[in-house]
Amino acid sequence: NMIYKKKVKKILDNGLEIWLDPKPLRKTAIALMISSGYAHDTKPETAHTLEHVQATLAKVYGHAGFLGYTSRNAETSFDGTRFYFSDVLPNHLSQAGDYLKKVYAKPDKKVFDREINAVKNELSRLVSPGHLFGERVKAILYPNNWKYVFGIREKISSLGSLTLQDI
Repeated sequence: NMIYKKKVKKILDNGLEIWLDPKPLRKTAIALMISSGYAHDTKPETAHTLEHVQATLAKVYGHAGFLGYTSRNAETSFDGTRFYFSDVLPNHLSQAGDYLKKVYAKPDKKVFDREINAVKNELSRLVSPGHLFGERVKAILYPNNWKYVFGIREKISSLGSLTLQDI
């Protein structure tokens, strides 16, 4: 029986937090977590669009070479955005880290425009009387919190004003 240590947190000089969570597994995962969630948006859907643009690059790099076997994804929540490769063999962890670094390369205009449209399509599916009613109920019930949340129509209309500079 091997005893595994608890999670270990290390903060690098540049502020990057690294979490190690030893487990009795033969595979591992690597993720970047950024404080760029909805709560930090100055324009609605900035963080969500960032997720789409950068996750597209993560998928491209993830399919490159020997990391094609990994699971990779991204998600944006209220307080952060996460990009990750999971099920990485330990001897490929360094390469996975290099690929995630490339995710933060400046996105090109073609990828940006395509992902703006993808976000618009994703949000357009949410426009329904039921969803709009739910937004109104939340705004009435939680007026102090609701001022930090953008409505679905506001999110969709703001996408036209987002720029690469915003991202």
